[in-house]
Amino acid sequence: MNSFYKNELTITYDGLLDYIKRLVEQKGSQTEVAKNLGISLGYLNDVLHKRKLPGTKLLKSLGCERKVIYKSKINTSQTK
Repeated sequence: MNSFYKNELTITYDGLLDYIKRLVEQKGSQTEVAKNLGISLGYLNDVLHKRKLPGTKLLKSLGCERKVIYKSKINTSQTK
């Protein structure tokens, strides 16, 4: 197994947004973070306000990738 996958960390969508918000606090402005990530200020603002989902370029700049998981909330004992 590739050692890269041993260090994978799973975070939620809200966790990713919190991480980006911390970057904004550290850098002092959304403008600076957008510039460092190679995205527009408007797009970053839309992502932070949940008007747009983070795209491939943004995720890659953060060292992330999107994986969608669906979990059932149905109790399987109730379906028998």
